[in-house]
Amino acid sequence: MTTAPQKHPAQRTTGATWLAWACAAVLGLSSLPVGAHIELKASFVALAVGNTANEHIGSDPSGENDAEAVAVPPAGEQFRDCADCPEMVVIPAGRFEMGCDTEDCDDDEKPAHEVQIRDDFALGRYEVTVGEFRRFVEAKGYRSDAEQDAGRGCWEVLMGREAGWTPGRSWRNLEYAAADREPVTCVSWNDAQAYAAWLGERTGAGYRLPSEAEWEYAAGPGTGTKYHFQNDRETLCRYSNLADPTKLLPNTLFGCGYGAPYPAAVGSYRPNAFGLYDMHGNVWEWAGDCWNRSYAGAPTDGSAWLSGDCGQRIVRGGLWSFLPRLLRGGNRYR
Repeated sequence: MTTAPQKHPAQRTTGATWLAWACAAVLGLSSLPVGAHIELKASFVALAVGNTANEHIGSDPSGENDAEAVAVPPAGEQFRDCADCPEMVVIPAGRFEMGCDTEDCDDDEKPAHEVQIRDDFALGRYEVTVGEFRRFVEAKGYRSDAEQDAGRGCWEVLMGREAGWTPGRSWRNLEYAAADREPVTCVSWNDAQAYAAWLGERTGAGYRLPSEAEWEYAAGPGTGTKYHFQNDRETLCRYSNLADPTKLLPNTLFGCGYGAPYPAAVGSYRPNAFGLYDMHGNVWEWAGDCWNRSYAGAPTDGSAWLSGDCGQRIVRGGLWSFLPRLLRGGNRYR
């Protein structure tokens, strides 16, 4: 997308998050027939500000000749680009170990490798909400992928039942009544891209989906731990909406008992050290990368991996009905 140049080497990136599963007819991204694979019902995680090594904004990376440069706060600060834009947190550049090599890891999380994120970037404090997405839809007259083709619908995780396809479902029409402050769901990768592009058009800043590396770095493990608060599964109850007895889902009970049977309103639990909410659980979050079966050959500069199976994209963070193991910071899905 076209963006205004910025003096600060930072680019807003939109991370999308999910509730249940969303229709995955991602047209133009693969040779698979429409509907040949599915994706999770998504709501956006956050918007990130910050360049990766291959994504400098503007014609003059030094910023010296950028007459209309967009000012970006220093690392650790929060800001909004407009009154009803998502609230952003600037994440400092840094180095971390992505993935893992222990027996607790899945094969697609291997091999562990060092990633150097050279520039600050900003990520949204919260998952993108129903209210925020509605403003985009109304401004652009946009129809989500789930609403196309006479309402192709979404895959859902339903109360007391297994996940299944429901024609006619969309972010406006779910099994539960989603309030404006709850994360938007049943949103495809295409929808996430369109939302980010609209924010860029509106603000003159470079909104995009975060790379998978940026997401994992911001989620906060990167130190050999499973969660951003170390390895204590019980502590998850303070930081995330995950499986609990009130959800009545077979084989998923853990015991938090907070009583959020579906996605919780954003900010309902504690933030991580960067000030980001719901990085574990609640709803899935989209990344910009293509799917690869392992990290062999993955970028080490924090950029999105744009080769591989680009008909399938990455989601991170886990779901409100998941057990703790599936909410680990390194866990990834396609």
